[in-house]
Amino acid sequence: MKVLHLSTWQEVCGIAEYTKNLVKALDQIGIENEIYPIPRRDMKYMSLEEISSYFRAFCQKAKDFDAVHIQHEHAFFNGSYSFRKSIKVFNEVLRNLRRSKVKRIIVTFHTEPIFDTKPILETDGEGASPISLLRRTVDRGKSRFFSWRWEKKVAPFFQPKYHHRFHAIVHSKKTRLVMIQKGFSPDSISVIEHGFPDKKEKPSPEEQLRAKKDLGIPEQAKVLTIFGFLSSYKGYDVAIKALAKLPENYFLVIAGGTHPEAPNRDLALEEILACIESVGNDVKRRILVTGYLPFEKLRTVHSATDICLAPYHPTRLSASGALSWALSSGKPTIASSIPAFRELNEDANCLVLFQPMAHLELAMKITAVIEDKPLQAELEQRATDYIERHSWLETARRISDHYKP
Repeated sequence: MKVLHLSTWQEVCGIAEYTKNLVKALDQIGIENEIYPIPRRDMKYMSLEEISSYFRAFCQKAKDFDAVHIQHEHAFFNGSYSFRKSIKVFNEVLRNLRRSKVKRIIVTFHTEPIFDTKPILETDGEGASPISLLRRTVDRGKSRFFSWRWEKKVAPFFQPKYHHRFHAIVHSKKTRLVMIQKGFSPDSISVIEHGFPDKKEKPSPEEQLRAKKDLGIPEQAKVLTIFGFLSSYKGYDVAIKALAKLPENYFLVIAGGTHPEAPNRDLALEEILACIESVGNDVKRRILVTGYLPFEKLRTVHSATDICLAPYHPTRLSASGALSWALSSGKPTIASSIPAFRELNEDANCLVLFQPMAHLELAMKITAVIEDKPLQAELEQRATDYIERHSWLETARRISDHYKP
């Protein structure tokens, strides 16, 4: 079977990494794969017609394959144009594929079609300025318009009329429900969780001590680590505030740099530095912001870590590559109780959860896990069991079933 994949590729991107791992596993089970890359950097300088033409060429190429597999994220389809154009161009892709002879069109949706342009205000007008109320009204109007466009331009391809050709894959049951609410037929959607890498070998006590020394951290320190590209929603402020409540032998490592394709409005690093400036010198000296790390240096941080943290703010995230790294690290993981992590924990029970933004609760949970060796062992074993059930090879087998007519 020959499959053509539409995805970002060979660039610093979570979905490009997802596709690389998936294709590698598909190769192992005998699927013949070819990549049609989405060149995000080049697309920023393309006209709308050039973007459409690039995707038309993909649809033309697709006729020579048994199936196509699209990795969907809204920003992949509009270049430097408005968000509205993303839905327009994606609709063109689906229409052109429908006209082609390709038998199966699979789309993995990595982002939910929820279009709130700004968080909902806590007040409902009381005490708000007229300008704030006007902006909120405009934002609500945009959200409703984008939802209407999605239901008219995308959802119809995932109705019973096209079940034999189009199928959607999502990473969580919650995302599946959102898709149904946005017009998808329940039978057109499968939940296939984000794949996991093989569990990494747990470092020996000697290796952990060497790693701490290499990072300039005291050998007896308890190291808390947040892995992954910097993004404002990942809750660094919550972790820093929690650190301020912990004894002086606790250190926090923020292991990652700013994503090269991060939008200009994402001021994650600036926010981290401002939060560090707001705490006392006794806390500042216990925080290490690494910036982007090559793989070998990342392994050093992994070896030095005692607990992985994922203290995310409330978000509609459906899966997290950074959490996959944490769970496969062989270290216990504490995460905020956002819907994606709660759903994972219902199945795996391998995370210690705390309420988002609750830094005092996080500090308490960190202390409890550090002091409870049997709990650490249980969390690590449950994570191992979950990873084995959702390995990339198993994920590829489940996805490949949908390539068949």
